[in-house]
Amino acid sequence: MTLARSARACALLLALTVAAFFSLHTGDAQAAGFGDFLRENMAPVMFAALVVFLLLGYPVAFALAANGLLFALVGIELGMFQENFLQALPERIYGT
Repeated sequence: MTLARSARACALLLALTVAAFFSLHTGDAQAAGFGDFLRENMAPVMFAALVVFLLLGYPVAFALAANGLLFALVGIELGMFQENFLQALPERIYGT
């Protein structure tokens, strides 16, 4: 995959993520249906996003980290994940 093509794919993925995030945050009726879909199918959507990250050519460690943090933010917006769990992240990284 050429550099320009992968940059376009990354930009498209980022744009879709931002659009989904803001549609969840606005609370309109269409976003409620999308939020319900994500609540019901979080694991398959996470797996599909991981496959997309890997197919874009990102290393596995970065793809796993980005996928986890991205869906942690989505989970916080959906009320499925508590924000204070992310506060332990620096302790886990620098505490070894």
